[in-house]
Amino acid sequence: MEQKELNKKIKQAEKRVSELEQHVNDLENQINYIEQQLAQGGEVDPDIYNRHSQLNAELEQTMTQWEDAGEELEKIKQAIFIIGLVINNDNDSRKSC
Repeated sequence: MEQKELNKKIKQAEKRVSELEQHVNDLENQINYIEQQLAQGGEVDPDIYNRHSQLNAELEQTMTQWEDAGEELEKIKQAIFIIGLVINNDNDSRKSC
């Protein structure tokens, strides 16, 4: 894989990680809002419990996706680092000839 391709993959992976982080934040805010409503007591829509459960399940799934995306980003960065080392070693060996 060429350096240009890897750089493009890094940008895509960084964007994906960022989007997932934002989605996690949004879900956490929605969950916190519901929990605040429940903590206030009083009468609440029974569907709020289902919504809370759905949001928590979505949060768990999104966090897993975020972790996977972060790992993929790190793999790409490591590949670029290794390519850089190989290129530098190749250039060094040519200079010594």
